[in-house]
Amino acid sequence: MDLLEDNNLTRIIRGNLESDKLHVCFGGGVGAFGRNFTVFYYNGATIWVDAGCGFPSHSLPGLLRTIPPKELLEAFPPDAIIFTHAHEDHVGALPYVYQHLGEKTPIYAGDFTLAIIKKRLRDCQIDLNYFEFVPLTKNSRFKVHDFEIHNFFMPHSIPQSFSVGINIARAGQKIFFSSDFKLQGSEKNYDRQAIQDFGPVDYLFCDSTGILTSGSSPDESLVVENLENIIKNWPGRIFLTTFASQIERLAEVGRLAKKYNRHLGIRGQSIVTHLEAALEARVLTESFWYGRKPDPEQKDVVWIISGCQADEGSSFQRFADEKLPPLKPEKGDLLIYSASVIPSNTDAVFNVLNKLSRIGVKIIGLADYDVRVHTSGHARVEDLKQYISWLRPKTLVPVHGDHIHFMKFHEILGENHGIDVKILDDNCIYSLESQANEIMRIPAIPQMIEEKEIHTEYSLYSYRLNLSVSGICNIVVREENKRLEQLQYIGTSSQEWLKKCTPELHKEISALLIKVCNSTENNRDRKLKQKISKINIGILGKNPYVNIIWI
Repeated sequence: MDLLEDNNLTRIIRGNLESDKLHVCFGGGVGAFGRNFTVFYYNGATIWVDAGCGFPSHSLPGLLRTIPPKELLEAFPPDAIIFTHAHEDHVGALPYVYQHLGEKTPIYAGDFTLAIIKKRLRDCQIDLNYFEFVPLTKNSRFKVHDFEIHNFFMPHSIPQSFSVGINIARAGQKIFFSSDFKLQGSEKNYDRQAIQDFGPVDYLFCDSTGILTSGSSPDESLVVENLENIIKNWPGRIFLTTFASQIERLAEVGRLAKKYNRHLGIRGQSIVTHLEAALEARVLTESFWYGRKPDPEQKDVVWIISGCQADEGSSFQRFADEKLPPLKPEKGDLLIYSASVIPSNTDAVFNVLNKLSRIGVKIIGLADYDVRVHTSGHARVEDLKQYISWLRPKTLVPVHGDHIHFMKFHEILGENHGIDVKILDDNCIYSLESQANEIMRIPAIPQMIEEKEIHTEYSLYSYRLNLSVSGICNIVVREENKRLEQLQYIGTSSQEWLKKCTPELHKEISALLIKVCNSTENNRDRKLKQKISKINIGILGKNPYVNIIWI
């Protein structure tokens, strides 16, 4: 069926779903990292698990983030939304998709997650009264139509992350949907026995982020132990950068600074925002960061700086560029890189680190064989094996990753494990029966967020990439006589090479204009651009974007 031929896609989608079967659909989070968005649909009722955003790569210049496809949002307006935790790839889409929610749609989440969500909504000037916020506590249980929902708090790199249990008695299906998690940690609401008691399950949707790393994820206590040794013994200024959501680590740094009679300073609004949310949610009991403005020249200071991924304009980047007054890096300072480098940010992070190194700043934390000052919030291979043994699923569906991560489950489970590993695609609806059966594929692409606009025009980024590689060729042509009035190349080649090639380019393009414009060919401009591109490639060796201006 070609769904694109029908202008009522929602009606077609709903018409293909049997009301007595449980269905699932992803608008992200499978096949690629980020933009986590999962829809469960049964008997006319819909719940969303997370509504996150995706982040741009270098191949999408100018893109700020992506959000789930409009087609899925319109086909499955939620009766409730469950946010598993407050990372942007799980909650970041809400300010852009809330129009698809009915007024007072309940939003279930932990107190910390709700505090972050409310902050994001206020920043976007969205009325909080439009929503019904429902805080979840340890081992909560509630119903949304036929969905019986359970939550299970688990350790992660942010407070109050939880996984979701779904029981639909009428459908005879029991689901466990894992959030991002690890098995070791100090999450106070973590109840291993409750997770084990929920098993066995029909389907386990399992986080795959850490599956390529052997062993188990270290406990945060090891990081704190190493940080204590550093803070206790380093004679000069200490600068630490980490993820703003690492509340437990930030609090420990504050405690250690106080213990060893060091002043504490914080630069970066994102860290303050997360600390304030933790205070509001009672994850923290004291505002250890308020009223602390140390002298930037003091040696007995620990400075926490946000922006560990060296985003443009971040405090970390500005610090390295000596544009974060009054702070200025100096020889003899220590930088603790208490984070992991996200692959797409490698160049930016190491550019910042190298600037600091040239100044004479000592850097630790870039490798495990160095002093461990960071640990992942995701389960590794041995953790995943144990987790799967707790829940004893019939079918395991990998989520939060790409195909390489998903395929690894076959390897770690072995050949005779008796568990069906099913890899699902986004923008595809499945019925969850004894097997996951594909019902239909949806012709949808993620929505793209830029300053002041939301669009789905992927071709825009092809143009931008071409401009960044080959520049632009402006051609001004007089309409009455088809004469080439001006030929201009911007960002295409060196001035010396252009000077050498311009006479031949002018001659070839002038001849082409007369030939094509005097013919009876249709689509004149399109064909001119194609042929001018061939001339540019042949003479310049570049293929700039061709812009024809008629006067």
